[in-house]
Amino acid sequence: MHLTFLLTSSLLALTAAQAPPAPTTGAPPRPRFDPGPDGNCQTGNYTLRNPARWRTDIGNDHLPVDINPNVHDWVLQNNVNGVNVDGTQWRDVYPKPNEFGEVTFVNTFRSSVIIACGTLNHNRNLPSHSGVVKVSHSRYIKYGRLTARFAASDLSGIVTTFITMSDRKDEIDWETVGKDKVNAQTNIFYKGIEGNHGIHGGVHPVRGGGIGTMHTYVIDWTRKAITFSIDGTVVRTVAVGSLDRSAVNLPAGENWYPSTPSLVQLSVWDRSQPQADSWAGNANWGPGVQATATFDWLHVQCYDENDLPVERFGSVQPNVTATPSATTSAAAPVRTNP
Repeated sequence: MHLTFLLTSSLLALTAAQAPPAPTTGAPPRPRFDPGPDGNCQTGNYTLRNPARWRTDIGNDHLPVDINPNVHDWVLQNNVNGVNVDGTQWRDVYPKPNEFGEVTFVNTFRSSVIIACGTLNHNRNLPSHSGVVKVSHSRYIKYGRLTARFAASDLSGIVTTFITMSDRKDEIDWETVGKDKVNAQTNIFYKGIEGNHGIHGGVHPVRGGGIGTMHTYVIDWTRKAITFSIDGTVVRTVAVGSLDRSAVNLPAGENWYPSTPSLVQLSVWDRSQPQADSWAGNANWGPGVQATATFDWLHVQCYDENDLPVERFGSVQPNVTATPSATTSAAAPVRTNP
């Protein structure tokens, strides 16, 4: 099955391989289903087909405090209009527009989930902070092998992302930009510390059709190193301490290296900057213009304190309340056709 992000207007740009990290605004409220200091990782292949496994009533970019990952695998964030998911047919919802003239709708049918954030007037010049399309996995992961298969948007100006993000803004990124249709980018941020724009990123060729076709991206995150792969080929390895010399404003005695429980996030943003040479390019929005990114699946392999694969790690309660969309097998997911 696929998760498809559909964009039809200017949206906020996500922290990217050459973009600055997200500002640190303080830790979000902790869920009552507390993941604890080691997270609550559950190994499995997580699909997005079952609407019952989604929380869509979230108007900010945090997990809801009452989230139960045994019940919901996915959280649709910044869903300020509180749109529900209908798993059987198209459900176009046009609630009252926000201050930028935007509306949000969610559509699920059969094997796909389509998320869109658009405007009533595609030609309107919206502010850069006008919206975001983002989905978070509902479990915090502290070290593990994360695999996502997706086809990114290759529309100029659009950023497609597969990242990890912790409450303190530790961040590991796979990102693509529509301006560059044959390369993907990686980046690592630490504590959301500013001043590190364009320092820690890498650019990697995406063979076999470029970013707009289905590829398998891996973030292999251990206590010693982070390894990035595309379609089974390692393209970058970052060891603990290897980025310290180039880091700006790094506190003494610390490493520029993510080390706190993080959420996996899938998202699509418009990074257009019409008055500048945008890092992602500039989208030419008009009637009928769409930017799409399709996510096939996410596979999570938890690691223990010795970086060995385990079925669960951290504060994981047995799943007794619902049947998850995840399978608890440590094996790699079976590739499916897009």
